[in-house]
Amino acid sequence: MKLPITFLLQILSIGIFLWVNPLLGQKKETDVLSYQSFKAEIKHLALAHDKNRFQKIDDYIAYAKLTQDPLILWGSYDIARLYGKPELDTVYCDSMIWIAKKGLDSLKIADSYVAKAMHLELDYKYKRALDALTQAEEYLSNSTNNLYVKNSIHYTKGLIYEEMNEVAKAKEYLNKSYQFFKNNHKPSNHTDYNLYYLLSLSHIASISAYLKNDSLSKAYNQELSKIVENENYLFHKNVIPINAGINHFVQTRYDSAIIKLNQSLNNQTPNSGVHLTEHYYIGLSYWYKNQKEKALPYLLYIDSVYKANHKLPQKFRPTYERLIDYYHDKQDAEKQLFYVKKLLALDKSFERDYKYILPQLEKTYTTQKLEEEKAYLQNLLKEKDYKQFWLVGGASLVIIILLICGVLLFIRNKKLDQNFKKLEEHYHKQLDQNTKFISQAEDPMQQETIAEKMQYKSEAENLGMSENVYALITDYLQNFELNKGYLDKNLNQQKMAEKIGTNSTYLSKVINYQKNMNFSAYIHQLRIEDATKSLYFGNERNLSVHKIAKKHGYNSEKTFVREFKRINGMTPVQFLKRVKA
Repeated sequence: MKLPITFLLQILSIGIFLWVNPLLGQKKETDVLSYQSFKAEIKHLALAHDKNRFQKIDDYIAYAKLTQDPLILWGSYDIARLYGKPELDTVYCDSMIWIAKKGLDSLKIADSYVAKAMHLELDYKYKRALDALTQAEEYLSNSTNNLYVKNSIHYTKGLIYEEMNEVAKAKEYLNKSYQFFKNNHKPSNHTDYNLYYLLSLSHIASISAYLKNDSLSKAYNQELSKIVENENYLFHKNVIPINAGINHFVQTRYDSAIIKLNQSLNNQTPNSGVHLTEHYYIGLSYWYKNQKEKALPYLLYIDSVYKANHKLPQKFRPTYERLIDYYHDKQDAEKQLFYVKKLLALDKSFERDYKYILPQLEKTYTTQKLEEEKAYLQNLLKEKDYKQFWLVGGASLVIIILLICGVLLFIRNKKLDQNFKKLEEHYHKQLDQNTKFISQAEDPMQQETIAEKMQYKSEAENLGMSENVYALITDYLQNFELNKGYLDKNLNQQKMAEKIGTNSTYLSKVINYQKNMNFSAYIHQLRIEDATKSLYFGNERNLSVHKIAKKHGYNSEKTFVREFKRINGMTPVQFLKRVKA
């Protein structure tokens, strides 16, 4: 008897799959082909956060393709969208729709659109999710066995409207799905409808808490607590304290709300999700208790989730209004502007994706107010930056000036030290001399040598005067220096010439020739050197500069200081400072 070609191909496909997949090949053939058995295995791996499930899912999809059975292939993508790689959810859902349209009935097509709507809801794409549910309803109208899918649509719609903060619509749809699944929650067609019952109940309880319906919320939570005792639903056990926390929050019982919501957080496992609801209501509870510092970490946590995922449900929008207020109170304009811009961007995404629900959101900060706040803060920061620029620039300029002054002071002090060292060396050579300070003159009574007479004659001729006049002036100058005639305050060139018995022209010529300076510079030189010697050897250290000036032939302290600095390279005060050091 000949076997049909399609049957042979199916047998060959199964054999190839078992050959290329050792993990599945080790199981019994009935397990390999069992959708329900494989789904249970993958669910177990998912609960354990075992990433090996991804490869198993890929292998199962490959096997399903080889079977050429649309129902097995559809089921493989159904498992994949539930437990596979999240980034491929859209591909999995679209594949389910395509396969259902190609070879399955209207019920499966509707079911596929519901699956896609759930995925879109998780991605906060509510309008597209509702559109997918509308398509599901259209296909469902062609099916008779539609109650389960119909109420799964009610549940998903209720969930979406709850996220959109349309509480009345959410309550209407969730109540329908709750009433149906409460009485029809036994597994059917490999679907655990008990989970739909649990989820519908938990969300209707949450809405009742939000609406401050204490008695109804309490009744729902009591019903919920009985279900979650089942080990298969322990993951949902924290729904009860969350609902209680929200209930207490809306009743302004903030302390008990914080306790309940923290109870939920403390019971979570590290991989159990981001728990925006708990953080949001704990943060707001602390905020309304005026404990804003305690509220801040919870609000910032929500911001961190938005930063990581680039998406956020609209109901958490007030988080950013509170952050703006917080940094306004802290007078931190930079952070305040940061969150103003962030809320504007968030509102822009809401307007783009959820324009139809944006007007329903409660807003302390409207777009107009945010734009005004943004403009004000930008101007404030610009002005602050301008002031800071000038402050920093001014401070930098002062520092530069101080550095330059410091360098110049260092150079000046170094030069003063060098000048003092030269003076010190000069005066050390004259410690044993009590007569002449600058040049040593021979005793005027000493007999002149023939060589000196010849020198006088030559020098006198060069200057255009007689040898006797030249000798007379020279001898007078020697005695003048020895006897400190320069200390006379009324001394001038004409008086000195008259004392010598010559004219001022000859006197000036001799001084210029012998001292290499004019009469005035010659007198200043003698006076300053005499004052410097007295200061160095300690005779006049305790006198004031004015008295020192008077003692050394100066009527003006200012002239004395000026000439002292010109000749010695430092003022009398600077010289004394180094002498005393």
